[in-house]
Amino acid sequence: MAQRAPRVIRRSARSKQRSPQTLYLSGAPVARIMKTYDINEAADFLKIDRSTALELASVGTLPGAKVGRAWVFMEDELVAYLRDATRKQTQTRRANAEASRVLEQAQREPRPRRRGRRRALPNLPELGGQVASS
Repeated sequence: MAQRAPRVIRRSARSKQRSPQTLYLSGAPVARIMKTYDINEAADFLKIDRSTALELASVGTLPGAKVGRAWVFMEDELVAYLRDATRKQTQTRRANAEASRVLEQAQREPRPRRRGRRRALPNLPELGGQVASS
């Protein structure tokens, strides 16, 4: 009797599994399908211009590899780049907002004004009736 080959199942996004792009063999996860993008697709994915994507990739900011003449980007790395950029920009905006709030509060609060002398006068010894004669 010949053995049947195990069935390869692709689960949909509505499945209970987290990743819709994971291959399952007899119900067990086997491999994850990596989606790749060229420079135009990566630029569209990131909602930036192609020339901006080329510049970011050539300086190493955008994670990708140049294979021959073509740039290749993996979807997971583009998502990680976008998450990292989002986190950094959000932290910067929050820090700037907090600094603005502190400055505005400091400008609104009146500064206490000092009146009179800042230091107390020193206690000098009594001279009595002595006057220095020259």
